[in-house]
Amino acid sequence: MRLEYISPKGRLRHYVLAGSFLWRGFFREGYWIEAIVRGWKRFSAWLMETQPVRVSRDTVSVVASPFGCSWEIGTLKGKRCLIARLEISATNIDERPISIVKASIGTLAVETALDATPSPIRPGGTARGTALFYITPTPLYTIGKPFVADVDVIDQYGQSHRVPQVAFRSLLVK
Repeated sequence: MRLEYISPKGRLRHYVLAGSFLWRGFFREGYWIEAIVRGWKRFSAWLMETQPVRVSRDTVSVVASPFGCSWEIGTLKGKRCLIARLEISATNIDERPISIVKASIGTLAVETALDATPSPIRPGGTARGTALFYITPTPLYTIGKPFVADVDVIDQYGQSHRVPQVAFRSLLVK
């Protein structure tokens, strides 16, 4: 079903048409109750067709693995960067299959490699995913200390699911 924008003037025309169907059937040969029911069905069918499809906000529950998140220093295209590795478990809490399509760390400029298995996640199922974030320019960090950031996981509907304060432990030794 294709959704189209209907201008306020177009909506008014639809309301007038629905009202005229109701009005014509109301006085016709004494079948006014049937006419009201028929007009209501037409109007409600039209109304349901014009409503946009809404996706429930809660489609996926995401948890970061406490021992699978780490960071180290590396290079990307010859530039120094911080490489953060994230492991997540995503549970589908919707009745439709859901796919995880993207992950990001706050507002940092990153390149991401994401792998979630299985994809799509069946209803009630859980998938494990791994994401690598290549963060340039390198943010301030201390060797041996965790790098803490908020992670956003985005599903196929474009909805963001935030995992706050994920601690990426350092793989570097002093």
